Formats: sequence, C-alpha cells, structure tokens
Amino acid sequence: MPRVSVITATYNRSEVLRWAIESVRSQTFADWEHIIVGDACTDDSAEVVASFNDSRIRFHNRSQNFGEQSEPNNDGLNLAAGELVAYLNHDDLWFPDHLQKLAAYIRQTKADLVHALPLNIDSHGQAFCGDSNAELRYDPSQFVPASLWLARRELFEDLNGWRPAAEIYARNPSQDVLFRSWRLAKNLRCHPDFTAIILASGGRPNCYVERDDSQHAEIWNQMQNPRFREQLAIKLVTESARKLKRLSSTHLSARISRVVDRRLVKMGLHPDAVRNRLAFRRKGWWIRHLRELRGLPPLTNRKAS
Repeated sequence: MPRVSVITATYNRSEVLRWAIESVRSQTFADWEHIIVGDACTDDSAEVVASFNDSRIRFHNRSQNFGEQSEPNNDGLNLAAGELVAYLNHDDLWFPDHLQKLAAYIRQTKADLVHALPLNIDSHGQAFCGDSNAELRYDPSQFVPASLWLARRELFEDLNGWRPAAEIYARNPSQDVLFRSWRLAKNLRCHPDFTAIILASGGRPNCYVERDDSQHAEIWNQMQNPRFREQLAIKLVTESARKLKRLSSTHLSARISRVVDRRLVKMGLHPDAVRNRLAFRRKGWWIRHLRELRGLPPLTNRKAS
C-alpha cells in the first residue's frame, strides 16, 4: 500500500511521457505508485512505460477516447491505493524533492490539498511564475496546474471526482476541481517553493503532430544541476524588477483585472467562469480551442460515464 498514488493522464505523446516518468522515478520520496492512464492511446505509450521495468509503474489504456483529462484522471483515482494523490501531466517535470516537500507540508499544515509555487517555461525557454498570495492559500483568481498538487484522497471522494470540460464554464477541469474544493471550504495551501516545471502544450502549437521532445530533454539535463532551480529563481526576480520599471497601460489593465478577479472571488464566483459566460462561450470551449491548437481533431461534447 503506497502512501502516494501518482496519476498521469496521457494521449499519444510518448516522447514527453518518458521524461515525466523519469522525474517520478527520481523522487527522493520513494513510497509511491505511478498509474498512467492512456486515453485510448494508439502510439507506443504502453511500450515506453514497460521499458522502465519498474513494478511501481503501471499502464491502463482506455478502450474509448474521452478527449481530455477528466475521465482518465477519474479512472486513475479508481485504480489508486494511496492515502495521498498527486497528479503529473504527461508534459511536465518534477524536481527530485517534489513529493518529499509536499508530503511534509501537507502533514505540517493538515491541509486537504497543497501545491507548489507555479513555475512555467514556454516554448522559447522563457520562465515565468504564476500567482500566489501572502497567506499562501489558494483562491480562484489563481491558476494552479494539477502537476503541482498533492491531496488527500478524501478530497476527491467529497467532490465525486473530476467533472468533464463539457459540463463546466471554468477554463479546464483541473481548475474546476480547485474551485469546488474552495467552495467546500477545504484547506488549500501553497508550498513556498518551486518543485516542478510546467511545460504546457497550450503554448506549443501542433505539439501532438510534431512530437518533438528536444526541449524536455534539454530541461531535464539542466535539472540535474543542483543550482538550476536557484538560477531560475534569480532570473525570475530579475525579470520582475525590469517589468516594474516598464509601467504602461497594459500593466494598469492587468492590475484592474486582478482587482476585479479578487472582488468576484469574494462573491464566491470563479473569475474565468464569469468571463466566459459574459463572452457567451459554451461550456468546454477552452478544451476545444486547445485541441485545435495542439493539432488534434475536433471533439464532440463528452459526458462522464
């Protein structure tokens, strides 16, 4: 009975999946299982998983493609044995101390879910940091990818799992999970450190067609340098200082948007959902947009089974 169940939903990106798996196997916290759920994969994902020859890692391939992560993640939950659940998107990477730090933090804070500080690297190699607050507590004005989470299993039981994109106005199912947890007054905490790198496919057009993992390989090699995280943090601070000197109407607009978001949060509303409804966007529009951007075919609305 492992303490942590790591769940990865994947579809036909075995070239980056191998790096995600490697980052799990490199964890200093060793009490884990890794459940990889293929969304009816037709590439060599099963062979890539098997090549690691690690009994802690198993691959389950869905017979029918769902088209987004919510239902594969629910499948992973049904297969999970751990008291704690972590997610790792197939294109993201963990630093070796990710699970160790978050497991200690969830025990220390008695939180229902903890997450690391968001750290993204775009297709050009530019790093940028997401939002948190002085209290290090989640609120719906923040975007926190699932690869940063560690949660108690009971949280997902209280939520009845993930909701499909076709049923929500929020940008994607992961943010809907956080929003519903917040609405239930769950204890959601931010760990004050970078423990993972987000390499989102949404900023990499046609990545499912081109299937290029050269940036993942390069970043993985850099992560073997013990000072790489420190170097990234210094770069982020330096860039932030430069941006503060370049005050413009764009910055003013962003500050106004931030104030509006905070007001909506105080009213118990998700800012993304409000914006999408005011723009007359249909539920699940963001996932449909992402599929087109990634080079995947259109998808009809899918409901959870």
